[in-house]
Amino acid sequence: RAIWKSLGVDDVREQGLEDVFWGPTGNSGPCGPTTEIYCENSAGGKAEVWNIVFNEFFFPGSRVELLAGGSGKKLERLKIPGVDTGMGLERLAMIVQNKNNIFDTDLFAPLLVLLPSGVKERHQRITADHLRAISFLLADGVRPSNKEAGYILRRLLRRVLVYGKIYNFDDAIFTEIIGKTVEDYGIFY
Repeated sequence: RAIWKSLGVDDVREQGLEDVFWGPTGNSGPCGPTTEIYCENSAGGKAEVWNIVFNEFFFPGSRVELLAGGSGKKLERLKIPGVDTGMGLERLAMIVQNKNNIFDTDLFAPLLVLLPSGVKERHQRITADHLRAISFLLADGVRPSNKEAGYILRRLLRRVLVYGKIYNFDDAIFTEIIGKTVEDYGIFY
């Protein structure tokens, strides 16, 4: 609170453990307090655009156990604390471009127009998002497998192909969307 106030931020809100304490993920892991930055989108709603986690603790149990208390497990101070930060590029673009959602931004709109009409909006968004992610994974050298990132790639591919089958997509659509992704991001990525 004091740091935000010193930077001139007046709207600082404090919430409970369930809202502003990150982690642990899985059955145990690092965790700590978090500060989140929200902006107003064009619909007047609040959109979280940045999250900063101060990993100060290790919890030898799940988040459910941590929030429930009573497990007998305690937060343990980390010998070497850290900071984990992440900003949502798409959410920030939504704010800057004054859009209601990330799919109306210039990051997704050019991909969505390549999909045929008659596809449910949710399925259009999933298809565009997954094909873009597939492009990045392939560019990073990830190949389909049954382990780690390769498994994620397989899952993304499967879902896109299922929608392609449901809507009878011409295979060229996949090539066009991946090509557009390469065109839009290739120079940066």
